[in-house]
Amino acid sequence: MLRLYLLLGLGLDALFVVVYLGLNLLTAHRDGRFRLYWDWELDIPLVQPMILVYSSILALFLLPVFWLDPDGLKLLAKRMAAAILAAGTVFLLLPAESGFARGADTGRFAGMFALLWAVDLPHNLFPSLHVALSGLIVAALFRQSPAWARLLLGLWLVAICFAVVLVHQHHVVDVLGGLVLAWACQRLLAGRAPADAPA
Repeated sequence: MLRLYLLLGLGLDALFVVVYLGLNLLTAHRDGRFRLYWDWELDIPLVQPMILVYSSILALFLLPVFWLDPDGLKLLAKRMAAAILAAGTVFLLLPAESGFARGADTGRFAGMFALLWAVDLPHNLFPSLHVALSGLIVAALFRQSPAWARLLLGLWLVAICFAVVLVHQHHVVDVLGGLVLAWACQRLLAGRAPADAPA
């Protein structure tokens, strides 16, 4: 199981690097980037501690190996790959520019923000892959979980949706787009893996 998880993870990592980072670099040199936010969003404050919630996606990525069987892992990997490719297509056709300026005081979390800003240019915005991938993982784990775990998973996803905005990585429409993308991949790539079995 661990071997399968590592193989699928490496494949998804490679796809993410090529699609996400590659298109971010491409868009950085393109003109005519789109403004996909409302003016009122620019008044949303940067909430420094929310970088911890934002980064918690790394812990979320570790859960499937403990939760799912091989078929469930493969199905989740297919859905995540589809989300990356679909989002990449939108990134290519709809290059965006964040309305949030970087360089604000990030206090005790300065190192985390500096690392984030160094590797993630503010262009691959709509739909939010951060939200989409989180949503797919939560959905895969949800039906295999007891009620208390479902509640925690749901709250975790909601917190991530808020965090991507409160650390100024995404705008509201990006979050909505990420949720729709996760839902679409879940529906279009249906399967009979345990993750999709009735509770």
